[in-house]
Amino acid sequence: MNEPIRQHWVPKVYLRQFATADTLGDLDPQVNVLDIPSNKQFTTSIHNIAKKKHLYTIGVNEKEKLYAVENVLSLIETKVQPYLLRLANGENVQSIQNAKYILSIFIATLITRNPRMRNLLHQLRKEDHPITQDYPEEAKKWLIDQDDEGMQIFFSRSILWSAKPLAKDLLNMKWCLIHAASGEFVTMDNPVCVYNANESPYGIGTPGTNIHLAISPKYMLLISNDLPIDENKTHRMPKECISGFNSVIIWRAERYLISANTFDSIQNLIRESRK
Repeated sequence: MNEPIRQHWVPKVYLRQFATADTLGDLDPQVNVLDIPSNKQFTTSIHNIAKKKHLYTIGVNEKEKLYAVENVLSLIETKVQPYLLRLANGENVQSIQNAKYILSIFIATLITRNPRMRNLLHQLRKEDHPITQDYPEEAKKWLIDQDDEGMQIFFSRSILWSAKPLAKDLLNMKWCLIHAASGEFVTMDNPVCVYNANESPYGIGTPGTNIHLAISPKYMLLISNDLPIDENKTHRMPKECISGFNSVIIWRAERYLISANTFDSIQNLIRESRK
């Protein structure tokens, strides 16, 4: 039995939409990657990017390891694949039956399944962590007493625990598809951009929170409570607006930018966004 040891936090089913032109549609497509700290560009298989051994495995040090979370995430990826492909081909999300429901679950797991979230949860064990100051004493003690394996279980299970309420919040928001009339979208190793210009801290349900997810080089999904968007239209955006969305993507990237093309044309944008 092949065990799913190498686990992707940016799913291959998503990265396929950003394959280079000469590998698009291949079983093992390539993507262009920019390592932001070194500013080095390289091309690699989608199998080799945004993955980590045993990221979601429960009982990593045990003889019998549990891959339940990875298996559920794989099932979600299988379900969402045709919807991602149809959006990447320009079909409006409102016109595709069940698209919002399936995509909301997929996006909810994307928000929580990454190493950054795992590290944030591990930091909650600090006695003076600002997030836990208002927690009940029993909850704070439980967190402080957890070892690494306990926090690994907490992280892995929290991906699925949090998916339902996050997906429900997403379903209640407005959705539309944005078309890059000129220029193109890039993506990253933390592909769901959640941001709020007026509030901190904030969550998905906070007024003024906007979410965007690049679906392909030419299409982006925009989700918002407050923007005056027509959900039944695909909105064509000029190059200046595309640069604005890409700036947020670059700013939110953990380490890698990912694109179907090289990054030479947006180097100035990268320098400005990473100051």
